[in-house]
Amino acid sequence: MTKKLYLFICVIAGMAMMQSCTKEVESSASVSDQTLSRMSQSSNDFVYLASSASTMSSFRVRMNGVAAQAYQNGERVNFPANSMFVKEKLGSDGQVTAYDIMYRSSADAHSSNGWVWTETDSHGDVTYGSENKGASCQNCHASTGFSSRF
Repeated sequence: MTKKLYLFICVIAGMAMMQSCTKEVESSASVSDQTLSRMSQSSNDFVYLASSASTMSSFRVRMNGVAAQAYQNGERVNFPANSMFVKEKLGSDGQVTAYDIMYRSSADAHSSNGWVWTETDSHGDVTYGSENKGASCQNCHASTGFSSRF
């Protein structure tokens, strides 16, 4: 009985966390890299972005429900608050080796151009923190533009 109660509480807490992540209200508080990692791994509302680009063989991109809805409505640049994209980097064996996480939060102290960016290894341990404001990501995105990646 105790295990069932514990499982029930965990499920309810998870659902509450997912619901809070989809609201379009932004706070000025910073979201931690660890929280972004957990959010990117725990939510079941993520969908994969289909692409025929040959460069996609080394990674795949998924987005949460907030971003997916905007994307389906034709949005490719100004995604709403709480949109999340997760780029899964793949090894030669097809297994995920790392995650690049982008979370839309203009009010966050670590955001750059309205996005908080962090990178984790395959276990969810942070390898590139949001305090860097995506400095290593800017070269690729600046040369082609964020929207051209989709």
